[in-house]
Amino acid sequence: MLQLGHQGIICTSAPYIPGMMNYNGVAGHYSLVRTLGSNTYTVVLKFNLDAFSGDKYVAPVNLAVTGGTHRLHCLIFSDDYTGDTSLRGRMQVYVQTSAGGTIVIHESIEVVADGTDKTMFFSVNASAPATTWYINGVNADDTGHPSRALNSGGMDTGSGGITLGAAVQQDFFFPGRIGYFGYREAYLVNPTDFYHPTKGLQKLDEVGWTEWLSQPLLWEAEGIMDNHKGLAANMVLHTGVTGPT
Repeated sequence: MLQLGHQGIICTSAPYIPGMMNYNGVAGHYSLVRTLGSNTYTVVLKFNLDAFSGDKYVAPVNLAVTGGTHRLHCLIFSDDYTGDTSLRGRMQVYVQTSAGGTIVIHESIEVVADGTDKTMFFSVNASAPATTWYINGVNADDTGHPSRALNSGGMDTGSGGITLGAAVQQDFFFPGRIGYFGYREAYLVNPTDFYHPTKGLQKLDEVGWTEWLSQPLLWEAEGIMDNHKGLAANMVLHTGVTGPT
């Protein structure tokens, strides 16, 4: 990120807090096709979603191999969801093996569809197996939920898609706002470097990448998905398109 320094000289900024982009999923979704590898990864996503109805679920982020299985399917459920009333307003993350088996199913302890900014940190090592899942600096994993699962396995790899806000049912795109988004193929265990439970949002560094320990593949640092600072290409906005690309 650049800013005007003394006497108008352009200089690299110090660590900063990235903002929230004015994005609403009714306009479509963002996606990027790239090779997904490794049996580990970390995703960080800042979002804001009001309570919603319609007996539906929406997907703020999804990682999947083309024609294959989900490396990460992240869902948020409506406040009138009938499939499992314990999921109303909450988030679920799940990860599959390359054969379609379950590696991870986690449900959030707290409601996330409440109209406030949330910072989600999800990291998985499918070989261990191990997960680190925090929302706003607090452990989000409801270990007592009857659907919870954590198994070892091999995730799908190969050409696939990273999507933000795609419709997953009834042409229903993610109706909230999306802030910064990052993805790195490594297992990280430092969620409070992004959001601290008492100090709030933390200043982030896109020069030394101290929070990520290395430059991530994707880093939409300023809440603009097609103006990234990561190693991969820009994400592309699609309008009027249904389903993860």
